[in-house]
Amino acid sequence: MHPLTELTVPEGSVAIHWFEQSSYAIKDSQGTTVFVDPYFPHDRPAERFVHDQPAVDEAELPVDFVLLTHDHLDHTHAETLRRVLQASPAAIFAGPVESIARVIGEVGVAGEQTMTLQVGDAVMLGTMEVHVVYAKLPGGDPAAGIKPPDVTHLGYVVRAGERTLYFTGDPMNNFAEQEELVHAVAMHPPEIGFMTTHPTEGEFPFFA
Repeated sequence: MHPLTELTVPEGSVAIHWFEQSSYAIKDSQGTTVFVDPYFPHDRPAERFVHDQPAVDEAELPVDFVLLTHDHLDHTHAETLRRVLQASPAAIFAGPVESIARVIGEVGVAGEQTMTLQVGDAVMLGTMEVHVVYAKLPGGDPAAGIKPPDVTHLGYVVRAGERTLYFTGDPMNNFAEQEELVHAVAMHPPEIGFMTTHPTEGEFPFFA
């Protein structure tokens, strides 16, 4: 089994495992385990992947919940999610409307095992509290030449025991300049952030 499965998390702490890409697992002291954007394809061409084997065998890490940020291949990956469902048949899948449509229609998850999330929602995933925020504004930023995103892009502030985590999903390029986006996160001040960026350019924030 994966080490996280047998790990006992001390009271006041949280365990976080980063696999690759934007894929994480979180486990709190009550034992609740959540995947965030699991993406573990078995077909891994060398020109696209650093490692030729997936970071985890889904059968070795059962989870209670799956949290999806948006319906792009590397965040809502049907192949991976089918294996997650097989390993964790009672898991609840939560995410934006487009991701949940894929989870039901393509992965085969029963509707009652899904949660469609919207910005402003505060939901409990077992013993974890999740606050839903935007990663990209639905209308983009025309003044900055940023077009509206093709699907809903969410981020999540997760309260796990005494720790508060922030998963950005894929944020818009000028996220830091968008008061609406920053304020929504600041309302639930995170201690640790897991951010998607690019070293030089692109759709995400960058630092060149």
